[in-house]
Amino acid sequence: MEAHRLLGFADVASRADSSVDHPISFRFTLDEKPGETIGAKTLEEARELLFRPMGHEVVATGKWVTKFVVKPGIGTDCFVTKHEGQTYLWVTAPFTVLYGGKVTFLSGADTEHDLLAFDFNTVSSERTPDTVVYRRKLK
Repeated sequence: MEAHRLLGFADVASRADSSVDHPISFRFTLDEKPGETIGAKTLEEARELLFRPMGHEVVATGKWVTKFVVKPGIGTDCFVTKHEGQTYLWVTAPFTVLYGGKVTFLSGADTEHDLLAFDFNTVSSERTPDTVVYRRKLK
């Protein structure tokens, strides 16, 4: 995909990193009101134990379903947070306490060209194979 080249990678294969296994696709839906699907108690626990210590504010919750190349994927609750002007999408996952990263929506000339850049590298500002671009797939 052209987006990989724009990020500085020759192609998908040049991004290969055996320690990184990000979803090849995902789908998420957001609640109209934060906590609707997970409940007020779970939302408050997530705020207190996970997000406030990181300096993040939870602005939305919902459901997230992923698809991986090798593994079947996961379906779980998701959280959208804000931190220092950036938007993040997170899930609690079986293989880690918290999985996710910074999201940036790029509006295309039409909806078929919309992109979502997802930076799973939350440790540094360097570009790594952890920066992945997804294209919207219309139903």
